[in-house]
Order: sequence, then C-alpha cells, then structure tokens
Amino acid sequence: MSHRRKYGPEGGVNRINVDRETLWEDSIITFKSLKFDTRGTLRVRFAGEAGLDAGGLRMEYCSLLAKAIFSREASLFEGSTDRFVPIYNTSAIQSDIFGLAGKMMSYMIVHHDVSFSCMSPAVYEYLVTGDLDKASRLPSLKDLPDWDTREIISSILESIHKKLKKLRVLEQINGRLLTIENTVGDMERGLNSMTVEVQKKKTDLE
Repeated sequence: MSHRRKYGPEGGVNRINVDRETLWEDSIITFKSLKFDTRGTLRVRFAGEAGLDAGGLRMEYCSLLAKAIFSREASLFEGSTDRFVPIYNTSAIQSDIFGLAGKMMSYMIVHHDVSFSCMSPAVYEYLVTGDLDKASRLPSLKDLPDWDTREIISSILESIHKKLKKLRVLEQINGRLLTIENTVGDMERGLNSMTVEVQKKKTDLE
C-alpha cells in the first residue's frame, strides 16, 4: 500500500486556482487557508489556461512549488542546488513561513511523491532526528553559500595542510637523525670500550 492511500482521506479534495506569475504568493494563501485539508489531494487550475486536472496539472504545480520554496523570491534557502541551507530571515521566522514551507513539503511528499534531495545533509539530519549535536558534525565547506568566503577558507585550509605536511616531513627527518645519532653514539661507546680493553691487555702484557 502506498503512503498516499494509507494517509490520504477518501474523497478529500483541495481545489486551487493559481497564477503562474504569482505561484509562490498564491501557494502561501492556499496553504495558510483554514479550508485547506492536509489529508486531501489537489485539483489544480492555472489562471487563464484551459484544461481539467486529471493528475498532470497537480504534478506540474507541485514541481513548480518545490522549486519556488528554494527560489530567491521565497528567500528561505541559499547555496548550491544540491546543498541548500536555511537563510536567517527574521521576517520569515516571525511570520512562520518556514513552518508553512515545511507543511508544503510534507504535504507534497505524502500525497504526490515529490522528493526534496536538494538540502545539505546537516539540514536533513536535523529535520529528521532533531539532534542538533549530530547534525552539527555534518556541515562541510560545500555548505557555504558565499563562494568568496568558501575560497578564502579553502585557501587557509590548504595552507594549513601544506604546513602540516612539512611538519610531518621534518618530524620524519628528525626521527631519522635521532636514530642516526643514537647509532653513532652506540658506535662511539663500542669503540671506547674496545680501546679500554686494548689498553688493559697492553698493560697486562707489559
């Protein structure tokens, strides 16, 4: 049994009329409406266009809405297309647009099999588990949305790695020198011991 049949109601339908030019704003109004039933499926009509929704229009709408959530217009996420991270947007936080975006995403996942494989692994981890400590171990340099900052940090890390590599080489050299020094010391002690023995035997012969 698919999750759509398992969790969806029998016959619940949300009929919505959206304009392609204002799809994000229209979707906010739609999902905020008290009449919107999260258990029901969608029946979509695009303003100014003919056609009945037999499934294709709602899937197109969901695809467009999924892109709109991560668009500059929504101003909720930033970064590369496969590692989006949330923007600190006080207006969106106060108006609970982040919560509404979560409602949109979960609705599309449950009812219309829309996937969202575009966020940073750290974001996924926190959303799924709520474990901030575990999620905080997952970010990488790729999660930085600012390319200039990423390049600066990358250069610093590269410089540190080169210095560490030189230190490791110096440690190896020092280790070898210490081994040589110990070997030479052992040889000197051995020669001194032999010299003492030779002198002792020479004294005994005399």
